[in-house]
Amino acid sequence: MAAISAEFTVLAEARSGTFSFDQRVFKTLTRSLKDGHYEVSVQRLQANRSLQHNRYYWGVVIAALADHTGYTPNELHELMKMKFLPKSLALLDGNGDVKGEYVMGGSTRKLKVSEFYQFVNEVRRFAAEELGVETMDPTP
Repeated sequence: MAAISAEFTVLAEARSGTFSFDQRVFKTLTRSLKDGHYEVSVQRLQANRSLQHNRYYWGVVIAALADHTGYTPNELHELMKMKFLPKSLALLDGNGDVKGEYVMGGSTRKLKVSEFYQFVNEVRRFAAEELGVETMDPTP
């Protein structure tokens, strides 16, 4: 059996101070861990964007940009993440000296509803002001 990463997520539900989760999945994930100390964290899940938000972003905003620019939807999505959700990375050598600095796009996957809404509005504003691409307002 392949080694399993010491970092994983198991979804749980809290009711009256008691957690319930799939014990079989947890045992499978922990079976191959080496003996030692581990940290267990609990994080409350936030509502992420809905499928409707996602369809609007890809089907209206990104589609309009793709039609206008000729780039693929995936290329434009990556570009918009770099522009509006920048994530800086630095590569270090064995001595801790920086050997390269890079900026890539952060993830939209775990954005809260309000954060995704703000991201989409920034993309729409950029499209309108910089490229002259107007997109219809999302319907509530």
